Amino acid sequence: MKYLVFTSLLALGAFASECHPNYECCQGCEVVYTDEEGEWGFENNNWCFVDKSYCNPNYESSKYPLCSHCDIYTTDSTGNWGVENNNWCLIQDSQCTFVIDNTKDTNSTIIDVQKNVLPVISIVSKSGNNKFISEPIQKHVMEVSFWLDPAPVPYNEDITISVEDENGKKVMEGATGKAKVRGNFSTAYVKKSIRLTFDEKQELLGLNGGKKFKKWLLLAEYKDTSLLRDKASFALSREILSEDGLYVSDAKLVELNINNEYWGIYLLAEAQQINNGRVSITDVKKNYTATDIEPLQSIRITYNDNAPLTPYDGEDGNGISINAINIQENEQIIDIAKENEQPTVDDDESSSDDEQEEEKKYGDVPNDLLNMTIKSDIYSQEQHDFIETYINNVYKIIYEAVYNKKSIKFNDNYSDVMDAPGFTLREAIENVIDVNSLADMYIISELTCDADLFISSFYMDVDFGKNGSKKLRFEAPWDFDSGLGIKNVCVNGQGFYAGNAFLDSSTSSYQVNPWLTIMMYEDWYQDIIRNKWTKAYDNGVFSRTIDMIQTDSKKYEEAFTRNTQKWDNEVRRGILGYEIIDREKQCITEADSAAYVVEWLEARVDFMNNHWHK
Repeated sequence: MKYLVFTSLLALGAFASECHPNYECCQGCEVVYTDEEGEWGFENNNWCFVDKSYCNPNYESSKYPLCSHCDIYTTDSTGNWGVENNNWCLIQDSQCTFVIDNTKDTNSTIIDVQKNVLPVISIVSKSGNNKFISEPIQKHVMEVSFWLDPAPVPYNEDITISVEDENGKKVMEGATGKAKVRGNFSTAYVKKSIRLTFDEKQELLGLNGGKKFKKWLLLAEYKDTSLLRDKASFALSREILSEDGLYVSDAKLVELNINNEYWGIYLLAEAQQINNGRVSITDVKKNYTATDIEPLQSIRITYNDNAPLTPYDGEDGNGISINAINIQENEQIIDIAKENEQPTVDDDESSSDDEQEEEKKYGDVPNDLLNMTIKSDIYSQEQHDFIETYINNVYKIIYEAVYNKKSIKFNDNYSDVMDAPGFTLREAIENVIDVNSLADMYIISELTCDADLFISSFYMDVDFGKNGSKKLRFEAPWDFDSGLGIKNVCVNGQGFYAGNAFLDSSTSSYQVNPWLTIMMYEDWYQDIIRNKWTKAYDNGVFSRTIDMIQTDSKKYEEAFTRNTQKWDNEVRRGILGYEIIDREKQCITEADSAAYVVEWLEARVDFMNNHWHK
C-alpha cells in the first residue's frame, strides 16, 4: 500500500532539495499522493516532492490556498479561480485537464474542465490505511479454506466520503459514515466488496430516482473480467420486475479511491433491505415481539418433508424425480445434466468430515442445506417460529396442489393448514404466493444461469402488516457474477437450468431450486411465463441489455484499462482458475470478456425465445 511505502521511505532521509529536506523535486507535475506536507510524485522508482512554484507559477504570489478540485468559477491575470469552503482558491492548472473551445465566439475562450470517464468515489479512513478493506475475511471462509493465512473478520471503519459525477462536479463532500468488507467466499479475494453505512441518509449519483438511504454497496466484480455481468442483469431484471411493481437494485459503475490510492472500478448498488423504495413492506418496530412481521428470507425449510420434484427439462421430465434437497447421486440425473452442463468438478474436492455431517442432519438431509437466512430483525423465538412455520406451510400448500391435486389453506392465525374444498388447485396456490413475482424470477434466473441459484442470493418476502397481502413474494434478484456464461452451466447459452437439476459443487450432488421447480409443469403457470417472456422480448428488453454491454465496454475503455492494470495479474488468475470456464479464462481484457458475454447472452436469448415466445 502506498501509505506504508511512503512511511518507510520518509524514515530514510535519503535525498534533499529546495522542495523538501529529504526528497528531490519532481521533474514533472503529476500528483500521486497528498498529505499534510504537500503533494508527492513518483519518478524513477522514487518518491519526489511536487514543486508548486514550478507547477503553478502564480502560487507564491497568491495569498489564497490551492483548490482540491478543477471547477473554474472565474479567470484573471493570476490564473483560474475556484471556490472551496466559501473561500476563493487557486486552480492547480497542472493537475487539471482543460478543453479550449473557440468555435462559439471568436472574441471569447470557453474553458471547460475535462469530464471523468466514470463517477469517482473517494474514501478517507480514520486510521489512514487500507487494512480495513484489504485484509478481512469472513470467519466461516477461513475455517474451510486451509490455504488462507489468519486474517481479521470484517469490521467497521470510520470514514469520510466524497463523490464526483461524470462531469467532474463534486456532488458530495466530507459525508461521514462507516465502511466494512461484505460478502462470503468473495472476502477471500484481494479486491473485496464494501458496505457503506452513512451517518445520515444520502442519495448517490441519482440511483433509485435520487432516493436517500443510509446503506449502499460497492461490488468489487473481481471474478468478472467484463465488470458488466451484475450491471446487465440488474438492468434487465428492473425492466421485467417493474411491470409488477417489484424491487431490483439500481446500479452504476464508479471508480474508487481509498486514502488517495486508486482502488479500481466498482459497481455502486443498493443494499438488500426493507425500506420504502427498496423492499417496500411493513417494517418491524424495534423490540416488537408479536408475529405480524415480514421476513426478507426465512430459515430451516424442510420442503414438505423433502418430497420429490420433477426437474424441468423443457419436455416432460423424462420420468426423472429428485428430492427437493438431494444428497444422493442419481445416475439418470447425472447423465442428463452432463449433456447440458458439462460439469468438471472432481468428487475428491468435496469430501467432508463424517462426524460433523452426522451432527448436521435433518433426517437424511444436512442442516446447512435446509437453512435460509432471515434478513429482517426479529426480537423473539415466537417470531422466529412463526416465520419458519409460515414458509414451510406455503411450500406445502403449493406442493399438495401440484403433486397431490389437493387444495389446502392456512387457518385464521396462520399457525397451521386445513382443507380448502372451496378452492381450485390454482386458487389454493395463488392464495399464498404472488405467482407473477415467481414467474418473473424464473425468467431472470433461467436467462442468467447464475451458478449460485441453489445455495444463495434467492430472496423472498411477505408483508403481514395491516395492508399487507400476506402472500409470499419473490423479488430483489442478486449476485450475478457467477452467471452469464462464466461457469460451466448453460454452456454456449444452451439448456434448461433454473427449474432443472444442476450440479452443486459443495455437495457433489445434483440439486434443484425447489421454488423455481415446483410449478413448472402447471399449464396455467407456463402461460404466465410465456406471456411475460413474449412481452419483454417484443419490447426490446434483451436487445437493450446487449446494446448497453457493448456501449459501456467502449465508452469506459479508459477506466477499464486502469482497473485491469490494478487487479488483473497472476494472483487473480490463479485464484479464479478453478472457478471460471476456459472460454472466460481466454478473455484477457474487459473488451474480450464483454464480447463473450454478448455472444453468450445472444445465444441464451435465442434458446429461451424458441421455447417461450408465443
